[in-house]
Amino acid sequence: MKAWELVTPAERRLAILLFALAVLGQSARLGGRVSPAVARWLEGDPTPPAEPETTRVSKADTASLLPITISDTTRSPNKESSSRTVGDIDPNTADRATLMRLPGVGPVLADRILVDRARSGPYARPEDLLRVPGIGPAKLAKLRAHLVFGHARGG
Repeated sequence: MKAWELVTPAERRLAILLFALAVLGQSARLGGRVSPAVARWLEGDPTPPAEPETTRVSKADTASLLPITISDTTRSPNKESSSRTVGDIDPNTADRATLMRLPGVGPVLADRILVDRARSGPYARPEDLLRVPGIGPAKLAKLRAHLVFGHARGG
């Protein structure tokens, strides 16, 4: 019997992990590539490291880093510009991708809507969406402005 057969695969993985951690710790110590607080901790100093300093960033600084401006992210979902980007969506004919354009509807909720529609039939009014798990009164209030049923606007 070979020596490596004396330990289970889980024990071998644990040994490899511990070895890798030891190598990383030693290289951090020798390479000096750690912060002074981490270096003290590695040496066994029990005092906790100091809180890192926080830097205030102005809106002007962040606006140059982001592809959108800060004002775009703070718009209310009830504004007219938001409903133009989402559009009017009929939950009775919409596919998964179209449903995901609704505010607060991701892939899981879109799938739930499709399953509920297939099982229970079409939605006649916005309140019918309350039968979908994950849609409550608050979520329905966000969706209502974007829903249409046939040719009549929902709500």
